[in-house]
Amino acid sequence: MRKRGRPANSTTGGVPVYRKIYALVCQRIQDGTYTPGMRLPPDTKFYKSLRVHKLTAVRALNALARDGILIRRQGSGSYVAAPQRPSHLPGRPLRIGILWKSNLDENELLGTFRGEMTLGALELLGLAGVSPKWGPASLDRASRADWTSIDRGLTVVVLGEARSKEVRHPPLEEIREARLDGLLTLSIIAENFLEDLLKLGLPTVLADQLNERFTMRADQVFLDPLPAHRAAVRHWASRGLRRIHFVGGFTSIPAPTAQMTLAEVTAFRAGRQQVDPDSYLRLGAWRQSMAECGLPAPESWAHFENSLQVPDAELAERLLALPKEEAPEAAICHSLRQASTILRVFEARE
Repeated sequence: MRKRGRPANSTTGGVPVYRKIYALVCQRIQDGTYTPGMRLPPDTKFYKSLRVHKLTAVRALNALARDGILIRRQGSGSYVAAPQRPSHLPGRPLRIGILWKSNLDENELLGTFRGEMTLGALELLGLAGVSPKWGPASLDRASRADWTSIDRGLTVVVLGEARSKEVRHPPLEEIREARLDGLLTLSIIAENFLEDLLKLGLPTVLADQLNERFTMRADQVFLDPLPAHRAAVRHWASRGLRRIHFVGGFTSIPAPTAQMTLAEVTAFRAGRQQVDPDSYLRLGAWRQSMAECGLPAPESWAHFENSLQVPDAELAERLLALPKEEAPEAAICHSLRQASTILRVFEARE
């Protein structure tokens, strides 16, 4: 007569068998038999090699996953978690989405503020040394890159605007398809899109977006410009400068629908201007900093010109043409691009 296997909750010597398997796996990790990121034998081979019931082995593996020692990936197997960086969600992988308002590619990743924020987030999550898997080059689908760490049970999915669109956010349906556990948006200001995004019910952080409409529904993170403005104005004031101007920035208006062609978007944006919401916060910080130093800050010293209509170099020439008592001795600019152009024009006149 064939002997049946032991049930999953059987014991030997008063200790449940699954706990002995648990301890055995821990020992093999400790002595280096199993190394971080290593895939264990498939469940069938694993329980047969230990001569235990399948359910007993599965129970042990699931307990190891719950405690962050292993990472169980459905359809893939069990992996050893890095001991110094355990799985973020013991028992299953964690998927975090970072959403861009623009197209995502390697140049944008390395040369923009959004790229710096993304790389910083990846570093904090322990993925700085991981090579991304880039999505297919499609005009109609979101531009995409995935960073995955099997040993940590973590994937970061970065989604950007589709290359043929000008709506300034990734397609909502592709965000759903990515099966994310949480979201971080970078500089997305399209309110109707953000409204639909929050309806997904995922934990969400909105970066570079301060809006009362979303206060109770998402965390909102915004860089406070006051400390930097205060330091800059105090530095210039200590050197006897008084005429410190402010130059604001603009951002592209999102197209109202993703069905518009690029030509239709261009026609839609003609004559329309949208000040970058960040500039309003910086404007207030400039005014406060000037007041703290006892300096005037008249409206005529705050400049908002759309660079598509008035290029930065032309704006710099206009500033230089102001009467001596109004011409800037220094300027706080919204972007590094503005500052570099204005400084170059000013230096050429000296």
